[in-house]
This record gives sequence, C-alpha cells and structure tokens, in this order.
Amino acid sequence: MWKRIQLIILIGCLIASCAKHKDYEEPVFKTSYSLESEIIASGDSLMTRYVYGLYVDNQYAYILALSEDYWLQVRDKETGALICRGVHSGQGPGEVIFGYQLRYNAVDDALEIFDKHQYKVVSYKMNTASKSLDLIRENYFTDYDGVVRNAYHLSENQWLVEGQLSTKESGRYLLWDGKDVTAEYSQHITETDDYLKDMLIEVTSKVSISPKGDRLAIGTVYGGILELFSIGSDIKRVGRGIFYEPKVDLVDGNMRPRDDTVFGFADIEATNDEVYAVLMGTTDPNKYDVICTFGWNAQGKIRYQADCQVFKLANIPVVDGILYAISISEDDFNLVKMKLPSS
Repeated sequence: MWKRIQLIILIGCLIASCAKHKDYEEPVFKTSYSLESEIIASGDSLMTRYVYGLYVDNQYAYILALSEDYWLQVRDKETGALICRGVHSGQGPGEVIFGYQLRYNAVDDALEIFDKHQYKVVSYKMNTASKSLDLIRENYFTDYDGVVRNAYHLSENQWLVEGQLSTKESGRYLLWDGKDVTAEYSQHITETDDYLKDMLIEVTSKVSISPKGDRLAIGTVYGGILELFSIGSDIKRVGRGIFYEPKVDLVDGNMRPRDDTVFGFADIEATNDEVYAVLMGTTDPNKYDVICTFGWNAQGKIRYQADCQVFKLANIPVVDGILYAISISEDDFNLVKMKLPSS
C-alpha cells in the first residue's frame, strides 16, 4: 500500500514538473531583408538626453523627449525641420513632469502621453493652421489607492489600465469604464515560484496598444517572451511566443541579469495588422540592429537587419512604405527613416 502511495506521489511530481517546463525556441522568420537608414534629424538638432516615444503621420514626426522645457517636438518628417514645440514641463493643466509613453489615440484622433509622475494622461492634437499643439483632454488617476503604471484610452467609455486602481484588485491589466472595473487579466507572463521576480519581469517589459485600441502586445526585455491579446468586453490572450528563458537573479529585491542572460525585446509597437519589434536575442544588451514583425498569433513573419542601432520605433512604424525610428549612436539620438523592400 505504501509503495503504491509513493508511486502516486512520484507521478504527481512528474506531472507538475512537466507542467512548469517550457520549451524555449528562437523565433523563425519566413523572409529576411537588409535596411539602409537615412538620418532626417541628428542628435545636435534634437537637443535631448533621452527619447521616450515617436509618432509619424503623413506630414510630421512627433518626438517625446524633454527639450528646452517642452516634452513634444514636431518636425517635418521629410526634412527634419522643427515645426513647433509643445506640452510644457510642469504641474499645471496640460503640463507633464515625466512623459513616459507616446501613442496615437484613435478615439480623439490625437496623441496621448502618460505622465508617470502625475499619474495622468494628456491628449494633444496638431493644429496645422497655427502650427501648434492643442490640448484635447487630460485624465487623472491620482484618486485611487492602487498602483497605476500606465493607462490607455481605448474608446469613449473604456480604458485599459496597467496595474491596479485599488488594493482590492490583483490584475495585471484592467478594463475600466470610468466608474467600475469591468474585466481583469491576472495571469503572470512568467510562472516561477517567485512572485517578486515575476512582477519585475512584467514591469520592465515593453508594452504597446494598437491604434484601434483592440489589441495589446507585451514583450519581455529579460529573456524573450511575447504575449498578444485581444481587447473587447474582456482581455483575452490570442498568441504567445516563448523564445528565450528570462534568466535573472534577485539581489536585495532588485533584478540583475546574469552572464548567460539573453535579452529579448528592446522595443515593441502594435499595429492593427501585426507587431513590430526590436529583438536583441543575444547576451549583449546593447544590440539593437534587428527589427522583426510578428503576426497576432505570435508567429514570426519578417526579419530586417538594420545598418544602425534602433532605439525606438515609431508608434505606427511604417508610413507609405517607410519605417521611421529613433537610432542611437554613442550618446546621440537621431530621427531616421528606412525604406522597406516591396513584397
């Protein structure tokens, strides 16, 4: 009888071990191309120490970077000439202290900036007649006792919140209608036995929402795990790629890479049709010269080898067959464009 019990316990342990085991496989891409970059605006003209976001439309390139007390600079997307600056640095109406993320918001047909210091979202629209930026709306998330790491305006009465609005919630992502939480997604991107490690891998991941606000893409910086979601009345995972194991150590509550840590997604941008990413895929954390595209099933599509270090892709990366990005060279950031080969 005791031997039988031991056998049952052993089988249970083996099943649990297999359930936790993951087969990490590098992504496979059907097609590969090389890309040549052309500098539109150099680091000297951008005059900034760091770039947090980029958006390009049919006329202008909008760069989220603190420069001369303004967070947003608008440039001609062909010549790089400065058109205007906007979004003043400060705590007043429409002002931003820490512009953490820039995205196109189809609800307002405007640009949306999340202020990570003031926990608010401001939306601005380019006034082509006056060549200035007009404030459309701002929404605060300071009246809640949870931790809001980011917020995205999806539709007139729906927000996606990364984090928690109150201490009652435990979800990674929430759908909020302005009054109540209508849906949550709580499953961790990694499934280790260490909650702190899982959380740190998640909060350092790259995140992007599609322009229509109905798709969510998440890619880990440490290791390479890609999670893709559809957003409607709930948050549903539709694709997952586990490419590189996130091998990290925790030292005094902080996450540290190891010598054998493979770095994954340096940047990620979701479009309505596919996902663009800067994928490192190496133990070198400063290798940003590979751009990849994935379908919404997390399957690889195209791999581009760039001739520059791509620090940040545009929020909608491709406009009229041209890919726009921020490159980095030594300590300088450059606005660049790369013509994509016709398929």
